[in-house]
Parts: sequence; C-alpha cells; structure tokens
Amino acid sequence: PLIQVSGLVGSRRGIASAAIPVPEGVTKGVVRLADQRRFDIPVVLVCPEFSPAQAREWIAAGDVPELARVKHLDLVDIQSGHWPMVTRPGELARLLAEAANVS
Repeated sequence: PLIQVSGLVGSRRGIASAAIPVPEGVTKGVVRLADQRRFDIPVVLVCPEFSPAQAREWIAAGDVPELARVKHLDLVDIQSGHWPMVTRPGELARLLAEAANVS
C-alpha cells in the first residue's frame, strides 16, 4: 500500500529500505543531563513494540533510570511496530494530541 510521510509518497518497503534502524550517533553518543528540572516535565512514552506493562517492569528494574525519576509519566500503547509514524500515523497523532491537551 502507498503511504505518505512528510509529503513523500512511497511504499512501506521503500521507506523501510531507506530507513536507518539506529543511527550510529545514537549508539555511540554520550548525553550528559544536569538540570534536575527535567524530571518535572511531563513525559509520554509511546509503546509501539512493547507494552506499557513491559515498560513499567524495565523502569522498576532500573533499566531506564531517567524515566524512574520522572514525576509525571504516561505510557500509551499503540500496536504499530517500530515506525508508528508510518504504519499508524493517524492513531499516533491522536495519542500525541491527547497527551498535549492534558493540563
């Protein structure tokens, strides 16, 4: 099926073949965060390839220490695979819009 992503029309296979699963900089980069106010910012974790329950387990086990310290964390489930912006763009947009509208 044809899909449209940011004005680009192509097949899922075409987009998948051109995509980089994990850019090298992400796997080798070092990020140093120092501002403790970051934990006050609400976070939405979109769960496309794992369930919210799995994410909670990883957080509780200490596998994601940054998320363990967040004061307001919402986990949203979307059955989409790795690229929800390609496979389920409408649903992803709805979930993000709902998260942005929470006061």
